[in-house]
Amino acid sequence: MCIAVDGGSGELAMNAIDRWADSLRLRRDPLDLMRLRQEEFRKTHDVLPTDPRTAPVRDQTLLDVYASEEEIASVRATHDQIAVAEKAVTTIQTALTAVIGQIATANRSTGLDTARAAAIALGEPVADPPSRSGPLLTELQAQKIGLQNRAEAAREVVADCKGKFRAAVFDLVRQCATRCAQDYYDLSRQQAWCFLQLDIAQSLTGTSRHHLVDPMTWNKYLIPGSEHVEVLKRNSRVEFGHLVLMSADGLRASASPALKALKAHGEALFGDWPL
Repeated sequence: MCIAVDGGSGELAMNAIDRWADSLRLRRDPLDLMRLRQEEFRKTHDVLPTDPRTAPVRDQTLLDVYASEEEIASVRATHDQIAVAEKAVTTIQTALTAVIGQIATANRSTGLDTARAAAIALGEPVADPPSRSGPLLTELQAQKIGLQNRAEAAREVVADCKGKFRAAVFDLVRQCATRCAQDYYDLSRQQAWCFLQLDIAQSLTGTSRHHLVDPMTWNKYLIPGSEHVEVLKRNSRVEFGHLVLMSADGLRASASPALKALKAHGEALFGDWPL
């Protein structure tokens, strides 16, 4: 396609084409923008490349920390009983399938016997009856009913074993959580102490250039409590409609005594306290 233009208008047209081409070059694909952001993030934060040969480390769970080897073994034993019960069901079901096959064969033989009997009644020539061994049809029917009853009872045993396994896991997780609650309380107290010390240091040394923590408000420092676990229920309280274990409001009440204790300790160590 050719465009004929004069000198002045031609220059304007070429400028417009150049601007249009520049806009196309600047317009990036969203995936390109994502890659650029990822590269910039890696440069800024010095992210190390992931080695695919390195297996991820599994985080610890309640069972790692709070369940004893004996408790784990006990739960495993309840789980092993499921496999034993399911094997019994399989054994009975295999026998039942075999009996059902024998019943089908016996029914076919009965059909042949009745056809032969009719031929004899009509005076027609018949061959000798086929030889047949094994239990009678009535015995097979009894075996089928008995095996069906045994299979149903065995399936109930499986269900019972699964219920006991679930109950064992349930109880163990609850026991571990109760043990964890004590650590939760102890660590919350330690964290609250650390936060209070940071706040005291902020009050003594903090400036616009030397900042440690933000001012303590109830919604900036709050550790949830619980009314269900005894150690947490005993130490939780309601603040602003929330059940809390530790909070800035609770720490604020102990801030003044803690500050006095720090000053007294400093004076004992250094002979004076300048802050």
